[in-house]
Amino acid sequence: MSVENAIQTPNDQILLKVRNLKKYFPTSNGVVRAVDDVSFDVSKEETLALVGESGSGKTTVANVILGKYVADAGSILYKGYEIGNIPLIKRNLLLRREIQVVFQDPATSLNPKKTVKDIIETAINIHYPNLNKYEKIERLLILMNYVGLTEDYLFKLPGELGGGEKQLVAIARALATNPTCLILDESTSNLDVSAQSRILKTLLRIQKSKNLTYILITHDLAVVKNISHRINVMYLGKLMEIASVEELFSNPLHPYTQMLLASIPTISEEESKTLPKGIESKGEIPSAINPPSGCRFRTRCPFVMNICSEQEPILNEVSHGHYVACHLINSMKK
Repeated sequence: MSVENAIQTPNDQILLKVRNLKKYFPTSNGVVRAVDDVSFDVSKEETLALVGESGSGKTTVANVILGKYVADAGSILYKGYEIGNIPLIKRNLLLRREIQVVFQDPATSLNPKKTVKDIIETAINIHYPNLNKYEKIERLLILMNYVGLTEDYLFKLPGELGGGEKQLVAIARALATNPTCLILDESTSNLDVSAQSRILKTLLRIQKSKNLTYILITHDLAVVKNISHRINVMYLGKLMEIASVEELFSNPLHPYTQMLLASIPTISEEESKTLPKGIESKGEIPSAINPPSGCRFRTRCPFVMNICSEQEPILNEVSHGHYVACHLINSMKK
């Protein structure tokens, strides 16, 4: 069964439905196929991770959901309404309020000349202009408390904060609109281990208390394991594998997924035993202007077969909720 014909969760539990999404970028050297016919669902209150190397298309998917880019083909349904063809500038305030983003580098996403109070209050003023001064202050303090920042931070500038503290301010700003869905774009990748741990614990606590849905964009599978429910593995604009976190880490089927997992740094022999063996990262991701024929991973795959260059594999369900696009896996099932 393909992902096109399978609904992984009941319709009333699906917040976001992406179908046959395509986003291309014309350049002087040709057309970059950043996202090329991608389909998946995001359920309410889950954390769905989009993982893959740089150039896999995961951030482009997020940017189409956010409205930064408009889809060239396909559909994105949010609560049943088509949003894939609506740029951010034309989206109504309610839609912009409900889908928020926390960027990778808070140092560039926060205005260095504004205090923490001004940064968060700006979002409150835009989305809740009818609140009086005291209600706005109350909301501001509640948001600060939610992310674990005290009133001492209110009049500090971003330059006076550590990396983790800046990201907490960015999270508070995103929460100021009372969103339903947060897109986390590599939101812990620039942080040290202790700050990363603090951010992840904060995000988990907030998700539980506010019933939020997260879309996590990352290349760090260690982060994915700690915070996500399901994982979409992307490579060169295509989906390679979809599975729950437990299933993907215990039974990775696509050679690319195995390669990613085998590349996770470990500090003990016990950790190393849990990772796939016999497959190593090799080569670089090809150009999206001229992707390989058939399976796009075939130029780096140690198990490549003749059919891999001739025919593009279809994303098929191999077990409940576990989808793989690989000729090797399909041939083993027959």
